[in-house]
Amino acid sequence: MKMEPLNNLQVAVKNNIDVFYFSTLYPLHILFVEDGKMDRQMFLATWKDIPNENEAQFQIRDCPLNAEAVSSKLQSSNIFTIAKRNVEGQDMLYQSLKLTNGIWVLAELRIQPGNPSFTVRAPRLPCQPWRLHRPGWLWWGTLCQGSLQAWRTFLESFKLNPIKLPR
Repeated sequence: MKMEPLNNLQVAVKNNIDVFYFSTLYPLHILFVEDGKMDRQMFLATWKDIPNENEAQFQIRDCPLNAEAVSSKLQSSNIFTIAKRNVEGQDMLYQSLKLTNGIWVLAELRIQPGNPSFTVRAPRLPCQPWRLHRPGWLWWGTLCQGSLQAWRTFLESFKLNPIKLPR
């Protein structure tokens, strides 16, 4: 059975009167595991295999954090920085996370010092749930959207409430 969206939880509650069915959306970040820091060489090889046209991008505005603060705060939520480099005055953070079912999600976070807008770019590969991109790798559009939403939620919460998020 296909879940749309991926983070839709279907619930049945039975009591002495009847059975009640409902569904609720849960935040995808509760599935991020602590061993989500991918090996650097594996990250680079995988990232290079993904064509530019298979990316999703969005901007986060009004987030005045620097690259080190962002990296530290995301790591506390199991989003790990694999590599960092500076390109034309912009800090580029290459990040990974892993879900409880072993699915990896990769992203690039672009931060320009002095500019409170971030750009997040992540792969979006159109695969069927049974079709593997590489051995052990599954990618769904809804998974990508959910993980991008997690980046957005975390970074926007940091600008409003700079405290460590619960795991």
